[in-house]
Amino acid sequence: SHDAQRRFEALIATLDRDQRELIVLRFVVGLSTRQIAAIVGKSDGAIRMQLSRSLRALKETTRVE
Repeated sequence: SHDAQRRFEALIATLDRDQRELIVLRFVVGLSTRQIAAIVGKSDGAIRMQLSRSLRALKETTRVE
């Protein structure tokens, strides 16, 4: 729904640019962590760790609201 999209956009706006990029590439575009790693020039493990931290940050944001 349009409301869910606005909520998603508001949530990811709380992240920094790099975190936002990873979240969008992984969950909106649907790329694998290996594909993202190749695009941004980092290891698959580094991407997995950054995604984990980004998701944790989003969870913290939703707890506060």
